[in-house]
Order: sequence, then C-alpha cells, then structure tokens
Amino acid sequence: MIGVIVTCPVVFLVSHSFWRNPLVRMVTGGRKQPPLRQNNQKLTLKVDRLSHDGRGVAHNDGKIVFISGALAGEMVECRIEKQLSKQDHASLLKVIEASPQRIEPFCKYFDKCGGCSMQMLQLEQQISHKQQILAEQLAHFAECEVQSWQPPLFSNIENTGEQGYRYRARLHVNYTKGLVQVGFLHASSHKIVELNDGCPVLVKQLRAILPLLQPLLAEIASGFRADEIQLTYSEQKISLGLVGVKRQKKPAKKVISHLQQWAEMHQVSVYYQLPDNPIEMVYGDEFLIYQIMPDLKLKFSPSDFTQVNPQMNRAMINQALQWIDIQPAKQYLDLFCGLGNFTLAMAKSGANVTGFEVGQDMVLRAMDNAKLNGLENVNFIKADLFKSIDPKWQKQRFEAILLDPPRAGAETVCRWLANQKLTHKILYVSCNPSTLARDAGILCQGGFSVSRAGVMDMFPHTSHVESMILFER
Repeated sequence: MIGVIVTCPVVFLVSHSFWRNPLVRMVTGGRKQPPLRQNNQKLTLKVDRLSHDGRGVAHNDGKIVFISGALAGEMVECRIEKQLSKQDHASLLKVIEASPQRIEPFCKYFDKCGGCSMQMLQLEQQISHKQQILAEQLAHFAECEVQSWQPPLFSNIENTGEQGYRYRARLHVNYTKGLVQVGFLHASSHKIVELNDGCPVLVKQLRAILPLLQPLLAEIASGFRADEIQLTYSEQKISLGLVGVKRQKKPAKKVISHLQQWAEMHQVSVYYQLPDNPIEMVYGDEFLIYQIMPDLKLKFSPSDFTQVNPQMNRAMINQALQWIDIQPAKQYLDLFCGLGNFTLAMAKSGANVTGFEVGQDMVLRAMDNAKLNGLENVNFIKADLFKSIDPKWQKQRFEAILLDPPRAGAETVCRWLANQKLTHKILYVSCNPSTLARDAGILCQGGFSVSRAGVMDMFPHTSHVESMILFER
C-alpha cells in the first residue's frame, strides 16, 4: 500500500513536469508525443486497408500499425513486434471479425515463411489489390491518367488444383551447433523456416528434391559449406547450385566425389559457385532449355535470370506483342533484353529487333539463342543503360521500344526517350510499381500518355506486382 501511495504521485509529477519543461516543448514543437508502447503488447484494432506489401494497415495512438496476415475491414487482436518513430509492426494473434474475402491458407508454413504473404486472400482479390497499388502509384507519383485498364493476366493454378508454379527457388542455409538448416527465411527475421514437408508453390519435381538437401549438406559440411541453394527445373531436368556468398574455399576432392555420386544417383545437374567466380560444374549439363513459346526456346545457365513462372511468361509475351501491334519488317528496340525473352519473340514475328543488355556474357548467350532458333533479323548489343545512351540511335526511328528493366527501373533511358523522337510507342514491363511510377512521370512530361495498363499474376499469393504499360505519343 505504501508503494502505491508513493509511486503514483511520482509518476504523475514526473510526466507533468516533463511536458511543462520549456526545453522539452522547444524540441518537440510543443506537441505531446504519443506514449511509447513496449514490444509484445497486445492490441485490438480495426484494419482500414491493405498496404502495398499485403499487410493490414490500422491506426493507434496517432501511429500506423502494419499487421501481417490481417485483411481490410477486419477486427483483429495483434502483438506489437517492432516500434519505429511513426509506425509499429505487429503480428496477427486472432481474427475477431473476419473479412468475407478471407480463405484458409493452403500451406502449413504460411504463418512463418516470408514467401507467400497473401494466401489468406482470394486470388482474384489479390490481383485486384495489386492493380489498385499500381493505380495509386501512377496517380500520386506520376500524375498519369490511364486511358484503359486491361483485364489482369491470371495464372491458371486455381483451375488445375496444383499450386506449384515456381520453376526456380533460392533457399538459405544455416549451420548451427553441428546442425544444418535449409529453407526460406522467416517472415519477420533471418531465421530459417525448414520445409520438411515441401513447398506447395514449387513444381512437384523441385518439391521432391527438398527432403534430400539437408542430409546432403550435412554430409559435405566438413569440406564445403554453401550459404545458398539454387534450384531450377526446366524441360525435365533439375539443376542444383551450391552458392557461397561469404568467403569460401573450393570444395575438397572428397566433397566433389560425394556430390558426383549423389547427382548421378538422383539424375540432377550439380554445380558450385564461389563469390565473384563463374559456375563450376560437378555433374550434368551446364545449360538448360527454357521454352518461352511453343516454337521458341532459350538456352540458359542456372545463374541467368529467367522468369520463374513459364506459363505466365508466355501469356506476358503474347500480350506484349499484341499491345505494340508487332509488324513484320518494322524496326524495334528491346532495352534490358536479357537472354532475349521478348527480343526473340518479336523477331519470330518477322520484326527487325535490336536488344541491349549490360553484361557481355548475356549478350553472347542471347546471340547464341538467336542462332538456336534460326533468327537472323535480330541483333544484340552490350550497353550500360543506367549510365549513358549511344547517340547514334537519335537519328533513327522505331515502330516501338520495349523496356523490361530490373527493380531499379529505367530513369536514365526514360529521360532520354522523353526528349527524343525515336518512337511514338513505348511498352514498359515492370516488377516494381514505385520505379515504374517515377519513370512514367518522366515519359508523360515528355508528351507521352498511358493508353493501356494492367497487372500480371506472375507471383500468385505474394505481394510482388508485375505490370505492363503502353505509352503513346
């Protein structure tokens, strides 16, 4: 009782005098700041909307609260896991009032794994949310009006009963106290979620390999430790890559021998790759085949970029050719062309196409792919499009220019295109709505308008947004 009598007035007096202190009022601008909440505090909140990464957004004590696993309109109980100055991050404990759009996640690791963060939402609502994100980014940051929103390109997974769409995966490896862990990263930490029962979004051929990885890595741990595992499946072949991202020595001879035996037994191509070094094959084929169209294929190394969802990639290519109205014998540019995913498809339609890519190895493989498909109306050039543009292209005209940049976008290219008269049509394929919006604003200021826009379900059940925009001038 004495503690109560003494403690309560002291707390009140300290708090009251603290805010009356002139120095404190000067630093805070006279505004009383919201009280700090301790981590692990439980709150009951109403979710207003979904964030760009698929988390529920609520408000409490003047701060935004991001709640993993919560949906718009729901009343939920959550736990504060991380505090920042203007926002809190929380985990979902219980849904008190559920959204009618909520469904049961199909993966047992959903509440732990950081991969498919939107499994609790109906697939059509997922893609609708992604289109809304793109529309908001364009309106707020690009100030571009979309003349026509096209129907989203959907994956076919819901109609087949098979959730597996990923033909590629990167797994993380951890060595702790003699134990080896293999899996994806936890949603809110760097801990590894071990996928003992497989990952349902991988194709079944890769799912079958997962249980074999931990024993293999444990057996070779004394002679070689991989930091990452790269799995690739294509045309009935599986490739397994042991990647070292930290300082690492070459595998010992006994490790190579063991890997060769394992690879032959399971008929898997195996390679290892040390930091800043090329691939070293242990067993099997160095290159795989990627069927981008029924009559068009790419030869690629497992370390090359290819789309993880071949079905959606084919749909995306077909839509791109339709939107730009590809014409035989006309001139086209494909910037950030990679191995020629779009370039070769455009050339297969009879167009004359030039592709630009920054890496010489990629350019050479793209040229090999043109020969592989018997295409002579295509050319590939090495160029760093993030730095400068070859001025000789300013004197030419192109029927259309296609952009498919990485997440960083194509700011340098778009500023150049906005001030040139090279084309009246630009097709922009994006994996990042924010950099797309920035670049769209640049093009619109240069006189282009957005005639078509739409999203593609390249990565179902994730917050990843793949989109396509057609600019015309």
